[in-house]
Amino acid sequence: MAENSPNRPFTSHESISPSVVDGCDAVQKEPVRKSRESVFKLVNVSMNPSDCVVTAFQSDRISYVPTVIPKNNFLKLCRFAASGTLIGTTSADNSARIFGLTDGKKLSLKAKIPLGDAIYDMKWFSVKAEREIVATTAKHHPIHLWCEYGARYATYRGINHLDELAAAYSIEFSSDGTRLYAGYNSCIRIWETDRPGRQHTSIKTWGFFLYNFNEAVMLQISHPPEYKNTGGQKSIVSCITMNNAFPGVYAVGTYDGNVGFYSDRTNSLECMFPSESTGITDIHYSYDGKLLFVALRKKNEILCYDMRMPGSLLYNMIRRFTTNQRTCFEIDSAARYLFSGTSDGELVVFDLGTEANMKFPVFSRKVADCSVPCVSIHEGEQPMVTLCTGERVFPLPCLEISSSSDTGSESDETSYCERRYDDDLNNSLQLWCF
Repeated sequence: MAENSPNRPFTSHESISPSVVDGCDAVQKEPVRKSRESVFKLVNVSMNPSDCVVTAFQSDRISYVPTVIPKNNFLKLCRFAASGTLIGTTSADNSARIFGLTDGKKLSLKAKIPLGDAIYDMKWFSVKAEREIVATTAKHHPIHLWCEYGARYATYRGINHLDELAAAYSIEFSSDGTRLYAGYNSCIRIWETDRPGRQHTSIKTWGFFLYNFNEAVMLQISHPPEYKNTGGQKSIVSCITMNNAFPGVYAVGTYDGNVGFYSDRTNSLECMFPSESTGITDIHYSYDGKLLFVALRKKNEILCYDMRMPGSLLYNMIRRFTTNQRTCFEIDSAARYLFSGTSDGELVVFDLGTEANMKFPVFSRKVADCSVPCVSIHEGEQPMVTLCTGERVFPLPCLEISSSSDTGSESDETSYCERRYDDDLNNSLQLWCF
């Protein structure tokens, strides 16, 4: 999106090559980007997880009758904190949970945060590496920051044009932690993290735009002329990711299937291209900002785009996902491996270093009999992967098992009986060591 210019300082991932003088004018070489080595080793991985938490997600039964089926408290998200000692989760009971990681690689519940409504997103925020703070956004709620023990730390309120509170669907912190970005319906709102309260900047992702072909930027105008044009991203902002190679630049995915690019300089849409789906659930940059990875809703593939030519598809990664869940994946800092789950209950890993237009997993492990919607990684002395399992069950589990065969076929009764207990729902948080 941006080119090197004499006035722009080189970022940390670039190195300036010396000029080559051969009796003629000096020739400046292109900056060399050194490749990194991944800390993850895909050999000799244990067949069983280091720990698996199930009881913390078992819901209370409505009745003490032993035949009553429990509520399906399936997990939605799981996130590693930057330190690797905490893991945050969200589940269908509208509660966020924080788990601590012991020296023996065991998980223990530290706090349960009930929010009362469906939780849309959760992200960790490290405050000068002194404490771990987690941000949550839920339906009819502002954005809250919580400490690891469940105490509320700060609140950020997104106020719409009617001066009413609006709930954010996605959240993301800037690379340096000084700003908080939140996605709404056709809108992005921004806060300074040290100043909670009302947002200081609002960016409309859909509206009247005037395209300046000389500057190649979409300029939003309040009073468009007669040749106005309506465009942009008209949908819920489902995910936001920061470009660590170019601070202040970030990509936005929406449920209309478009990928847009914004910057703190213009606070407007600068570039946009459509994806191959009607919805985007997760999006990530590579460490050097040259690649963008996009997960699509209810699609069996993850797409990789070349950011030197936005919209140019490099390759796609095939993994099965047939549910309507929000699928989240992660990439290691070396941009060597991509970790994802499948709707068949598998943890899969793709090798991004191979050259192919269509990539298939180089590692897969069966971890559950249901969907794996979210995967999170931690790169430390002991590389770890945490994942959550669970999915919505259709039809909804009935409250009592009827012995009469008049209510349904034998196969229907069997499927209900198989989901009578909590263990049959396969809702769990798992920790794997690599």
